[in-house]
Amino acid sequence: MIKLNKMETDWDRYYNRYETTPNDFRTPSDSISALYEAIFKNYEIKELLRRKSLRILIIGTAGEQSTHEFIQTWKICTDRQPGQDQFTFIDLHMTPLSQPSDLDSTPHFIQADGRRIPFDNNSFDVIITHHLFDCADKSSILRILEECRRVTNYELGINFHCVKDTMTHLGEIWGNSVLRFIKWLKYGIPFYYRTNHRYEEFFELCNLELIFKTYDEKCYSVLFLVQPNQ
Repeated sequence: MIKLNKMETDWDRYYNRYETTPNDFRTPSDSISALYEAIFKNYEIKELLRRKSLRILIIGTAGEQSTHEFIQTWKICTDRQPGQDQFTFIDLHMTPLSQPSDLDSTPHFIQADGRRIPFDNNSFDVIITHHLFDCADKSSILRILEECRRVTNYELGINFHCVKDTMTHLGEIWGNSVLRFIKWLKYGIPFYYRTNHRYEEFFELCNLELIFKTYDEKCYSVLFLVQPNQ
């Protein structure tokens, strides 16, 4: 038996599985109802959407389908016009950084590590991750969140973080002892199972204020809205 802490990450296998069997994964469009609810119910986001153009950073994309769905989901939920906002996608690997041919906007792709985002302070109005933290250990998550806080616009900036929620500590234990190994065998990367309260602890450690969260029971996920503490 391979020890869980010895599992090596095979990103090529993961990206290949994503492209050939997309129904195995949670894509951005799966969270459209949660995103719409978050936008509809929060004054901070409505104020942000008054701006003529927004600088949006997506950390972690799994291929053309994911890129397309990030942009289309944002446009549907916010009623923003094509090309109105500036999208930047970063990923640790080059494999998923490709542009779909049918996009009505031109995103910017950069191969970069979310733990060391290559942008100045206050560079983005919106930062989005979608199940990125499901395959990251605690230290990586904290570093990514610290970088998110640094590059987020301190006036009205918002972060959206969507993650899988195990609901209970028992589910957390079961997931990290058994399911993580099964996922690794199938997809090539280890998945981490956490309750939503665990992520709230991470936000607090990184000086990020939780302003809203909403559940998607169908996908067993939770969407957090956080912003830098002033």
